[in-house]
Amino acid sequence: MMSQSLTACHYLHTGQRTCHADDGRELACEGSGQDASFAVGIPWPEPRFDVRDDEVMDGLTGLIWCRSAGLAEFPLTWQEALDFVAAMNREQRFGQRDWRMPNRRELRSLLSLQTKFPALPERHPFIDVFNGWYWTSTTAAISPAHAWYVALDGARMFYGGKDQSFMLWPVRGEGLGVVPRTGQS
Repeated sequence: MMSQSLTACHYLHTGQRTCHADDGRELACEGSGQDASFAVGIPWPEPRFDVRDDEVMDGLTGLIWCRSAGLAEFPLTWQEALDFVAAMNREQRFGQRDWRMPNRRELRSLLSLQTKFPALPERHPFIDVFNGWYWTSTTAAISPAHAWYVALDGARMFYGGKDQSFMLWPVRGEGLGVVPRTGQS
């Protein structure tokens, strides 16, 4: 069995604080085997987010996100999302030019499994959040024509054709090293 300290080095906390039966009733966590009963993983700092005008620094990961999760205003294909980020960098949006599409682990690091609609931590500071799908930069290993996307309505992750249209949530920075790399740039 892994020690809690070893586990904490490799996983972010899920955000779950309560446990539930199959029918949705809340139940005591002790002995349930659910995430909230173990509370392993890197704990979330309090406060987790630091709002800096149009940007939000995540104190857990060190990544800097656009405060508006709807900056593009409408769904884009994967290539259009990459082009949008390139334009942000040319224009030095918010005074920066290192914006990029997040990889799947980075976008997933924002999510809370305790909440849904959206599946973001309670009291998050983000605006214009769409309870739908957001692109990641991570191409699916099964096919270079597919990429991963995250559903913010319930914290699920899928892959789909890069010709589909989803939302974009730009990020910048290298972070604190707590989010493992995907092996893709």
